[in-house]
Amino acid sequence: MDYMLYNCSSLKSIDMSNMDISKVSNIKNIFEECQSLKFINLSNMNTFSLQNMHSIFCNCSSLES
Repeated sequence: MDYMLYNCSSLKSIDMSNMDISKVSNIKNIFEECQSLKFINLSNMNTFSLQNMHSIFCNCSSLES
């Protein structure tokens, strides 16, 4: 999932609350440069297997919640 939504300039909000990432180990830079992203819901996500979350919100300057 590395760089999955990298530089999505029109992305303003996303609900990933029920996404199954239980077998994912790396989500580095997933939202990097998403400068219009304001709201993200990551609740209920099983993050137990994650090992690398490096810079997942890097340069998300509009992020509020």
